Amino acid sequence: MSNRLQSLYLRYPIQYNLGSQALTNLELSGLPMIPIVLLNQQRLVREGWASFLSDQPGLVLVGDTGDPQEACGLVRLHKPRIVLASDDLVTALDFKQLGAIHDSCPTAGMILVLSHFSHGIQEHLSRLGVRACLSRHSSFADMLTAIAKVNGGRTYISDTLWETVDVVHENDMRETIRALTARELEIAGMLVKGRTSKEVAVSLGISYKTVEVHRHNILIKMHCKNTNMLTDRLSSSVPPC
Repeated sequence: MSNRLQSLYLRYPIQYNLGSQALTNLELSGLPMIPIVLLNQQRLVREGWASFLSDQPGLVLVGDTGDPQEACGLVRLHKPRIVLASDDLVTALDFKQLGAIHDSCPTAGMILVLSHFSHGIQEHLSRLGVRACLSRHSSFADMLTAIAKVNGGRTYISDTLWETVDVVHENDMRETIRALTARELEIAGMLVKGRTSKEVAVSLGISYKTVEVHRHNILIKMHCKNTNMLTDRLSSSVPPC
């Protein structure tokens, strides 16, 4: 164990009920272990994270899931110090799920792996309990740095995230938003709030196919690949009056 990590453990002692195996590891190490829960829909990715982290001294995996519906219960059950999650699992429901996960264990520090990033979404995620952000191009060393920072009560943003930031001037974004029709703006607002296309269709009294056409046009006009990116763009912009 590095002196840097060891000093963090000694400075921020943690006590958790981690199960017999974890307690055995704790006794052998003589230092508090950092319990971690993994949340990722992709099994191969999740198992890759688990394989790497399980070999790191001072870390203990207490649970993992690829099911967004199980995330809150798992975090509430294990009360981890660190929750390592990917945005694909969170946006399968809604970004509000992050807040629900945080409420399940307020003492847990969340590390989120993002596909897209901006100053606007950084503030939004912070309010939902996210303490560190990595990109899908971050290294395992970067992941360990994030864990150490969050365990020490600090925040962390990977340098690789800034490579994904689209530089768009505010005036340009205003013009982009103004290009949306009234109906597209209404549907975009509902999608950003986490509503599914089916829910939007029922709420507006239109067909699912019509909503999907509007959604496609919205993403094209906003230069977004998916609804996650749309949420980011709109949350970091000031919509026109």
